[in-house]
Amino acid sequence: MSDENQSTVRVLLIDLWDGPGHELYTGALASALAARPELEVGLAINQRMDRRRFCGSIEFLPVRAPTGLGAGQWGRIALQPIELVRSLAAMRRFGPDVIHIVFAYPWYSAAMAFVARIAPVAVTVHDITPHHGEDSARNRLGISSAVRHAGAVFVHGEAARTEALRRHPSLDGRLHSIAFGGYEFPGSDAAGKSENGGNFGGDRGDRGDRGNGIEPEPMTFLFFGRLLPYKGLTTALAALEKLLIVHPDARLIIAGEGDISGDRGALERLGANVEIINRRVTEDELAGLMGRAGAVILPYTHASGSGVVATAAAFARASIATRVGGLVDMIEDGKTGIFVEPGDAEALCSAMSRAIDDPAAMTRMGRAARDHRRAEGSWDGIAEAHARVYQELRAK
Repeated sequence: MSDENQSTVRVLLIDLWDGPGHELYTGALASALAARPELEVGLAINQRMDRRRFCGSIEFLPVRAPTGLGAGQWGRIALQPIELVRSLAAMRRFGPDVIHIVFAYPWYSAAMAFVARIAPVAVTVHDITPHHGEDSARNRLGISSAVRHAGAVFVHGEAARTEALRRHPSLDGRLHSIAFGGYEFPGSDAAGKSENGGNFGGDRGDRGDRGNGIEPEPMTFLFFGRLLPYKGLTTALAALEKLLIVHPDARLIIAGEGDISGDRGALERLGANVEIINRRVTEDELAGLMGRAGAVILPYTHASGSGVVATAAAFARASIATRVGGLVDMIEDGKTGIFVEPGDAEALCSAMSRAIDDPAAMTRMGRAARDHRRAEGSWDGIAEAHARVYQELRAK
C-alpha cells in the first residue's frame, strides 16, 4: 500500500432520518467531506432522503428505516431487526476506517457496542440535553451510548461543550466543539439586499430583492420549525398580545408541524394577527415566508444549537432569541440578533417593538447574521476539523 493510500481515511457517515433539516446539514457535511482528497466518504442514508443536496464522490448505502409511527410505518417497524442486520452487513462491506453517526438513530444507539467493533465511532450530539416534548427516552439512549462507546463526540459550540462535560465528565479528551454550519437556499442571496428599511418599513423600492420577489409585509415576524414545547410558542403569543397594544397591526406567522392545541385560546384571541401553517413547509414556501417577515423569533426554553438560526441567517434575517444553550454561540447580541431571557414575554415584546421601530437596524443585523454564519459556519472549515479527528481515531 502506498503512502497516499495509507493516509486515506474511509469514513462512513450515518443519518437514517429524512426531512429538510437532515438534507441541509448532512448534505452539506457529506459534500464538504467528499471534496477532501484524504477522505473516501460513504453514507448510510434513509432511502426516502432527497439526495439533491449531496454532491461529490459519495458512496450511498440506502436503508429502509422507519421515521414515524403512521399507519404506513408499522410494516417497516416489524422489519427493523432484519433491516438492522442488513445495514450492519453493508457497513462491513464498505470497510470503514471510521464510522460517524451524524444523527443518532435508535438502531445504532442500541447496538453501539457492535457498531464500534466494525470501526472506531464518532457521534455528533446535536442536543446534549433532550428537548421538552420529544421522545426523551430515545434521546437519552443516543447520548448515553455515545458517552459509553464513541471514540469522539462532536457538539456545537463552547456552551454545549461546557454542558456536556458538566453532565458527562468521562467525555474529557473525546469531546470536540464544532460550529453549526451555515445553510444556503435557492434565492437566499437576494434576501438581504434592501437598503431601505428592511421588511418592517413601508418603502416599496425593495420589492423583488427579498424572498424570491415576495413583497415585504410591515410589522411581520416569523416563528417556524417543529412546533415542540421547548420552542416557546406560548411565550411568543403572550408577547404578541402585549405588542398589539402599541402596534395593533403587528403579525406573527407560525409555520411548522406539531401540536398547537394547548395554545388554542391565545390563537383565537389573536385572530387575524396570527397566520398558521401547521405542517412542514417546502423550501419555496420558506423563501416566501422569509421574504414577508422582518425577523425570526426563537423564545426557546433551551437549545444546544439551532437550524432555525442558520436558516434565518441564510436569508439575511436577524433572530430575536432567548439567551440559552448553544444559541449564545450562534448569535451576537445587538450585531446579528437580539437576546432576551427565556420565558419573559414582556422582554420579547420589547425586542419585537424595537425591531419595528428601527427596521434599518434589523436589516443590518440580518446581513451581519448571514456574513457571520458563512464565516463561522464554513463547511470547508468544519470538514477540515472532522477530518483531523477521523485521522486521530484511525491512528488509535
